[in-house]
Amino acid sequence: MKWIIAVIMIISVFLSLFSFQSPVSAQQISSYESSITVTGKTIHETRSFTVLNTHETELTEFSYPVSDRIENLVVTDSKGSLESSFDYKGGKTIVKSKFRHPISQGENYTITFKFDLPDRVSVKGDTYILSSTHSLLANVKRFKLKITLPEGYGVAEEGVSPEAKISSDGRHVILIWDVKEPIPAEFREFKVIVLYERLGIPSSFYYYTIIAVISILLVFLIYRYLRSRKIDIFTKKDLSDKIEILKGDEQRIMKLIIDCDGIDQREIIKKTGFSKAKVSKILSELEKRNIIFKKQLGRKNKIFLTKKVKET
Repeated sequence: MKWIIAVIMIISVFLSLFSFQSPVSAQQISSYESSITVTGKTIHETRSFTVLNTHETELTEFSYPVSDRIENLVVTDSKGSLESSFDYKGGKTIVKSKFRHPISQGENYTITFKFDLPDRVSVKGDTYILSSTHSLLANVKRFKLKITLPEGYGVAEEGVSPEAKISSDGRHVILIWDVKEPIPAEFREFKVIVLYERLGIPSSFYYYTIIAVISILLVFLIYRYLRSRKIDIFTKKDLSDKIEILKGDEQRIMKLIIDCDGIDQREIIKKTGFSKAKVSKILSELEKRNIIFKKQLGRKNKIFLTKKVKET
């Protein structure tokens, strides 16, 4: 009988020592918050854990299970990245990370997991089905989950389980679950299913449509402006080619009229070096042939090409 008592005492001491050193028994997760966004069929998730050391022994590391296989893991605290690793076994990924410094009794520490869960959204017809599972261990005191649906999508009829608080930021539908201690036994494996569907044209479509309309309008206004100047910059070369049939002096004056899109008669005299009489004679001849026309602006005569010449 004595040896049985001795064995029991040894086992009790061993269990006591194991409990003393175990991080799981020594920590309380005061807050477990998860935020999910969706791209295509992939979930992008951020999980933040606020850990409270409830034991006399310092804590040096933290581990927690994630349901399913994860990708692109990054573990951080308030000061940056932390050393971490993960191992996939039995349908769960166990994420482990070292704290930046040992956590003393009564000290809080927030650690964040960021990762992707591929193929967590399935499609049936026009309905998208998102599922997310969270293991709420006994040391979790509060759990909060936020799922932000893609822009332009909303929850399908009776499409959320369990029931959630539904809100919006003006562009996205947001679902929130907030579970506080005591956490019901049925929520220890907290599985969420959301059915959602396209509501209509997303607001980004209207944004790009407005940009396209404004661009088209600007092009049209520029075109009208260029046309209003009587001569299109893209046709100057064509006009220059056409005047090759004219006499040399006529060509010289015509090039000035084309390049300047209308020119003062006195400016022609100055730039060509021709006499006033010669310029006047050439312009009169060109005017008779309906190649140019004169327009009096104040005390000046400006010379322009006729519409007939531009369009032929």
